[in-house]
Amino acid sequence: MERTRKILRLLGYTMAMLAFLPVVFVLAMKVVDPPFTLQEVRERFRHGKVFQDWVPIGEVPQGMQRAIVAAEDADFCRHWGLDRKSIETSLSSGSQSRGATITQKVARSLFLWPAESGLRRMMEVPLTLVIEAAWTKRRILEVYVNTAQFDRRVFGVAEASRNYLEKELPELTELEWAKMAAVLSQPVELSARTPSDATLARARKIVEGAQTIAKDGRDECFAAGS
Repeated sequence: MERTRKILRLLGYTMAMLAFLPVVFVLAMKVVDPPFTLQEVRERFRHGKVFQDWVPIGEVPQGMQRAIVAAEDADFCRHWGLDRKSIETSLSSGSQSRGATITQKVARSLFLWPAESGLRRMMEVPLTLVIEAAWTKRRILEVYVNTAQFDRRVFGVAEASRNYLEKELPELTELEWAKMAAVLSQPVELSARTPSDATLARARKIVEGAQTIAKDGRDECFAAGS
């Protein structure tokens, strides 16, 4: 009986440590740039090498930031990590990924695995809320634009700009920002270098969405100086 109690106590301590460890990492990454994501490790294992170059959020053009928010999470500044409208749309459409906010995607790429499962969704919610509580929106977006996947082996906006368009970020046009943002939903299947008609049409909508975000102030939480 005493042995059983010890085993249960040990299991309890182990579970508590496993639950607390991600919180420690979240707090550390408030100021320390993550050296890699689990998705990067996965692609490196598959393909041998990945390309990623971290740039501070201040070096990412404001228009590029708006384009990514318009494409991925237009209400980024108006929710606390979980967007009820997107979740309802996701449930009605049968798609899990469509309901994901930028913060949820950051939680997934840093701490969880890509494969969809009930366990992952259950772990994702508290991690998302902890990130929202600990980081500023500007920091969340900085981590996202530097870790988002744009191709099988390409991560982050700086490397994607060079890989796709052979330009540095400040040299890109408004439509080129939008073309890059348009492939984020399916980075392996879509290409900003040779976009399909559907991708180009989506990019043009993203340009309009980014302009709307600027006009109605939905970029206030990640704008320079915020």
